[in-house]
Amino acid sequence: MKTVDIHTRSRSQRSGDWLSSRWRTARSLNTKQTLITCTVLLTILLFMYTAVSKLLEYDKFVFQMRRVPLPFMQSWAPFIGRAIPLVELVLVGLLFIDRTRYWGLICSLLLMVSFEIYILWMKILEIQTGVRLPCSCGGIVSKMNWTEHLLFNAVFVCLLALSVYYERKKRRSKTA
Repeated sequence: MKTVDIHTRSRSQRSGDWLSSRWRTARSLNTKQTLITCTVLLTILLFMYTAVSKLLEYDKFVFQMRRVPLPFMQSWAPFIGRAIPLVELVLVGLLFIDRTRYWGLICSLLLMVSFEIYILWMKILEIQTGVRLPCSCGGIVSKMNWTEHLLFNAVFVCLLALSVYYERKKRRSKTA
């Protein structure tokens, strides 16, 4: 039997092993682990897509953020325009690594809740003023209206909350 040192294998081989192990897990009968795995994969896809989209369309992203009726947003928009995609990419890394996945799930949940609060606030502003400010999420996600955004993010918040709960139970059962 041939053994291969993990350090001599290419990064694509290691990531392929990670994906195939996740697929095997998803096919197993453990629905809690399947939920965690699917949530992690969907969140990685979402954050990668939106982060890259925001970075590629940085000027548009900053312009749209400057239109938000908050006094500090005018001066902070360029910083936030770099910080949010960077945070999303860091969370992708945390979710990808097994040892940091739990903290990646928690931080992703916090970020999605903060996005949900922002979207709710924008929806309330739209109802009060009748003015629909554009979404600055990036890519195809920015084509949604505020109600669709609330529902879309609510699904992710629920999935992430359940995943954090199940992951915490799994971690506690290992230490007990």
